[in-house]
Amino acid sequence: MMFVFLILLIVAALYFYQHNGLEGSGVRSSSSDHALEILRQRYAKGEISEQDFLNGKHILESH
Repeated sequence: MMFVFLILLIVAALYFYQHNGLEGSGVRSSSSDHALEILRQRYAKGEISEQDFLNGKHILESH
């Protein structure tokens, strides 16, 4: 399960980097907020563990 989460997180990071790499910083913040919302939804649905949620949240908030 952790492996799947890490793969999804890497894919999401690459997607946001490619689509927002040349745009202003406000767009990056919005993308980060969107990614965090998806992470919250997946945790609420029970798709990821609390530890996976906290790890993903820490990664998203540190950038």
